[in-house]
Amino acid sequence: IILLIGKTFGHLELSCYLKENYSIIEGRPPEVNLINEKNNGDIVLKLIENNLVLSAHDVSNGGILVALSEMVISSNRGAKVAKPAKLSDLSQYFFGEDQGRYILEVEPLNLDKITTILRDGNIFFEKIGITQNDFFEIEGEMKIATKDLFKINHEWYNKYWMPLPIDEIKKLIVESIPDASIEIKDLMGDSNHYSATIKSKIFKGLSKIDQHKLVYKSLKGKMGNELHAF
Repeated sequence: IILLIGKTFGHLELSCYLKENYSIIEGRPPEVNLINEKNNGDIVLKLIENNLVLSAHDVSNGGILVALSEMVISSNRGAKVAKPAKLSDLSQYFFGEDQGRYILEVEPLNLDKITTILRDGNIFFEKIGITQNDFFEIEGEMKIATKDLFKINHEWYNKYWMPLPIDEIKKLIVESIPDASIEIKDLMGDSNHYSATIKSKIFKGLSKIDQHKLVYKSLKGKMGNELHAF
């Protein structure tokens, strides 16, 4: 099941959607509610720490559709997403850049427990779809094979970015974590989306999130640039 945490108002001003499609770069930024930002972020961390989240992605540049596409590309799993019940403008809903939102993939068996935690925390959320094999689709609007979506992204990415080899990643990690035992798999064959298992004494007693922070720090700014998913 795919959940969206946080409210979607459809803010398009100063968005990637308007910039890339209409060359419009003027406007107001989306409203930032720091209380909601913190509450939504904290609840997502709580769900992750309780092993209730299979995967997660923040909604930022490009909105919901871009975040979902990135999840599909990195996992090689498809998604079937419903059209919104309230916001009729699909461009606003899928490309709006309202702040403080997250997409979570969760097991159906855990939905009741997750729902209770979210409601107890007074967190707005909605079920927006499900995962599936082979296709990424918005019901009644578009449908693309995951392999074709990956191919398009792969061709674009290799035109604009220098891939980061596995040996370079290992070198960076070992420089910061000398006793690290590292196993890395190139998930998509694009030197861009990796799965890694890293073992070190330095991780003892740390939460999964703090362990990830140490690894990301060792990559020295390459996470989110040369390296997209790790």
